[in-house]
Amino acid sequence: MRGRLFQAIHALRDELTRRVLTCMGSPSPIVPLLIGNEKLARTANRLIFDRGVLAFMVEFPVTPTGSSRFRLQVQANHKPEDACEATRIIDESIADSRAYLSSAFGSGV
Repeated sequence: MRGRLFQAIHALRDELTRRVLTCMGSPSPIVPLLIGNEKLARTANRLIFDRGVLAFMVEFPVTPTGSSRFRLQVQANHKPEDACEATRIIDESIADSRAYLSSAFGSGV
């Protein structure tokens, strides 16, 4: 069981890193994913949820301003394909949110 859990943890972290997303901390069932801008994190978080992935958002005052993050939780029953799909959804949601914020507010997020 523990071996499957760590396979799932590494699958998620590897896939996030492959997509140039910043994982924080050392490998554990909790995977913090640095987003940075709070507006981007809030917008992406909503899209991620709507697309079927649960990512808990952490922002100021829990983290310093400008260092918001998602807290992802890995379970032993997650498969490598689950990591790939979740990462694809997260990555696309962040990109879609950047595009939306840039067009709506003219800011480079």
